[in-house]
Amino acid sequence: MAAVLLVAGLLAAGTGLTARQLQGTLGGAGRLVLDEGRPWVAPAAPPGQGTQRRVVTLVTAPGLDLALLHRLAATDPTWQSLLQGAAAGLMTAHTGGYYGREAAYLTLGAGARAVSGPTAGWVLPGDQVLAPGTAASLFDRWWPGPSGTPPGAEPALAGSPAPASGTEGVRGSPERNGGAQAAGGPEAGVEAAGDGAAGGAAASTGLPGLPPVVHWGGHALQRANQDLDHPVPLGSLAAALHAAGLKVAALGNADLPSGPWASARPGAALLAADGRGRVDLGLVDGRALEPDPSFPGGWRTRWDTVLDAWALARRQAALVVVEEGDLARLEDLAPLLPAGTLETARWEAARRLGRALAVMRAGLGPEDRLILLNPAPGSEARATGETLMPVITWGAGSGLLASPSTRRAGVVANTDLAPMIAAHLAAPPHPAWVGRPWLVVPGEGPPGAEALAGLHRLDAGLVVNYQRRAAFIRLFVGAGLVLTAGPLLGLWRRSRRLGRWVQPLLALAAFPLANLLLPAWPAGPGWSWWSGTPSVLLAALLAVALAALARRLAGSTLGAFGAVGFWTAVVTVADALAGAWLAQLTPFGYSPIGGARFYGIGNEYMGVLIGSAAVAAAAWAEMRRRAAAAAPGHRRRPGWQPARPPMPGQPPAGRSGRPSAGAAAVWLADPKRLATWWRLPAALGVPLTLGAVAAVLASPRLGSNFGGALSAAVAACGPALASALAARRQRLRRRAAAGFLLLGAPVAAGLLMALWDRQLGAGATHVLATWEQVESVGPGALADVVVRKIGMNLRLMRYTNWSYLFVMLVFAYAFVIYRRAAVVRRLERSAPEAVRGLAAVAAGSLAALLLNDSGIVAAATTLVYGATLLLALAAGLESPGTAPLSAGPPETGAAPRPALPAGSQGPAASGRGQAPGSRGVAPDPGR
Repeated sequence: MAAVLLVAGLLAAGTGLTARQLQGTLGGAGRLVLDEGRPWVAPAAPPGQGTQRRVVTLVTAPGLDLALLHRLAATDPTWQSLLQGAAAGLMTAHTGGYYGREAAYLTLGAGARAVSGPTAGWVLPGDQVLAPGTAASLFDRWWPGPSGTPPGAEPALAGSPAPASGTEGVRGSPERNGGAQAAGGPEAGVEAAGDGAAGGAAASTGLPGLPPVVHWGGHALQRANQDLDHPVPLGSLAAALHAAGLKVAALGNADLPSGPWASARPGAALLAADGRGRVDLGLVDGRALEPDPSFPGGWRTRWDTVLDAWALARRQAALVVVEEGDLARLEDLAPLLPAGTLETARWEAARRLGRALAVMRAGLGPEDRLILLNPAPGSEARATGETLMPVITWGAGSGLLASPSTRRAGVVANTDLAPMIAAHLAAPPHPAWVGRPWLVVPGEGPPGAEALAGLHRLDAGLVVNYQRRAAFIRLFVGAGLVLTAGPLLGLWRRSRRLGRWVQPLLALAAFPLANLLLPAWPAGPGWSWWSGTPSVLLAALLAVALAALARRLAGSTLGAFGAVGFWTAVVTVADALAGAWLAQLTPFGYSPIGGARFYGIGNEYMGVLIGSAAVAAAAWAEMRRRAAAAAPGHRRRPGWQPARPPMPGQPPAGRSGRPSAGAAAVWLADPKRLATWWRLPAALGVPLTLGAVAAVLASPRLGSNFGGALSAAVAACGPALASALAARRQRLRRRAAAGFLLLGAPVAAGLLMALWDRQLGAGATHVLATWEQVESVGPGALADVVVRKIGMNLRLMRYTNWSYLFVMLVFAYAFVIYRRAAVVRRLERSAPEAVRGLAAVAAGSLAALLLNDSGIVAAATTLVYGATLLLALAAGLESPGTAPLSAGPPETGAAPRPALPAGSQGPAASGRGQAPGSRGVAPDPGR
């Protein structure tokens, strides 16, 4: 026992030291952020004082990755100067479906994960002349606003030019400009725009004014997003700004105007458009481009014109979206270009972007903000899991970006952008938004290039972990299927060599712990092998070593499983206390790349924690029960005798010569050796332990797992429910009480977590955010959450390998209970507390399946511990040389025997020894 505790202490200390080492190496990037940082949103002006006008400039640069930024920070003086006062981070790029660029723009503008469609590129400048009239006038006639637009009326927008009389040709991007572009490129398009003026400001920029922009395919995109399992208010960011009396502008594009690769990519307009598909001001056509034969594709961004348009737009609009375009065009052409040509062009485009950002930064007001981000990964990056995109901001201070949505320094969510910009510009939030405004937290190193380097190392570790995830899951599921099928076949055939499966089953139970102890670190170009076979084999060898150590220290099967479960639970909780560094860098943990969870204890290790804690508590409770039964003065029924008389002057020993679990219990039961808290009744061991696990999972600062807290609460009620189902007296009363307990415990856990979460205020978890959305939108929001979680669970059941393992583990439980009922009856006599633990595991697994969005995963990881222990104990009882147990009558006045949920019909047993009159020796089921 002391050795098991010592190993647990060493593992917990190692977990804490690993967390400190990772945090220092990464410069604080990736650490858990709870009560620190300053808001990115500027505070509101005090009452009675004038409000400072604020402008947010959002520059999007598809194709800008961390590797390129790292090179620029090391060698380019402009970028070095820019990064000194910047706050940087990694942003998720998840959408409602495919990781497409257009879907990413729609997601940023909607504040919710959206999907795109074939009509995403149907964007035209409002002053473009079509056959019946201008694009803006036709758009307003065909898609009128809520109040309608009078036929023939042109909307009056400040800065919008009147259509030029006698204009011939189509104005817009070069591919849509016809003869005008063929005659003189984009310049001809600008000259053909007519002579509408926008005052002196327009004259100073050389532009005639900024017309509106209309998206003709917006309504088709609205219909496409209605089929998703969550609300997607397309254009809600612009609509919120309009509600506050503010305007939005869109500048630039990523079009490929000519050639066989020609395509329209108007990302800025998709982000800035409102629900109807209209942008107040814009320059998104060919006037933002210039021809350059030396640049791949022949066209690049005309930065002088775009900067002039930005200077004009920021005087009228509160949000100006600028699309860099050149890096995006290179990303589209990457499969066609030689590597050297591509890298040279990317380097030059990034340097030109840096000079433009320097101009924008110099023009920022006291409360203005400038944001640079890559909205979506390219196709090659998606294939390798590199889906965390760089984001840099100016105006809010230097450091690392964080968010209450992620609670990770240097990691933010793309759905945070819309509510953050709206909050900074004092616009009302949309009820469907679930994102939170960002924070700026200090890093642990100098700002600038060092902070960017830490983010680069963090991203490398997350990518390596993502790449090795599939191999680890396949190994675990495959091993689980084989190691479960083998003992089942032996039990069916009544094999005489079942004992050989005990150690492999113990190694299977130790694999999640070995997995947690091998984070994806170090990571980088020199460690690319880590995501391959060596990492998987090392984890398997570590699991075998942990199983051997547990068996040697515990001396029995039940004790060994209890030791492995105890170590696993200790390391899981210690990691949560240290900031969950191991959880985000292990294949069984959550991944920020996946985007489903960023903090706390994920569903995989939620199941591991419930199952391992239940088994560890059952082993302790069984030890405690035997200690109490062997203690002097204990009331025993007639005919009781100790399992193995001890030799004088020494503790009892098993057949192997090592002290047995029962012997250790006798010695540890001495009041001089045990502290007072160890004197708990054995029957309370499993429920109290799982109650503590429920509290850990419910804690907003530790587990933050709502479904996990409810599942642990149900697992704590599992032994009581099993006893009620197996009761022969007062059956109805006992089952009613058990049912009330089964319903009341998870409800109490849920209320506890909600009240606990509310105390955190702005730093509350997703649980409170969901509740606030239900309060603002109505019960429909809760129904959407439930439907979404059920849908995800059903999809996982159909496509994930975890389903095969779960079905096999359930079959193992059912086979032993129904086809080997005698084994269950013997277990109930010799190790009743172990049976109570098995019942708790079964109840927790079923609850995890029903109460979580990835319930099939949590159910499988929970049931692994129960099924492996059940098969190992059954193998020990069925092995040759083990004396059979007598099935005597129940002890007078004894409580109804605990049973598995579908328990057998054997007689009840007191669990304290043999039946009266039996001369045999009760075997230790852990052998």
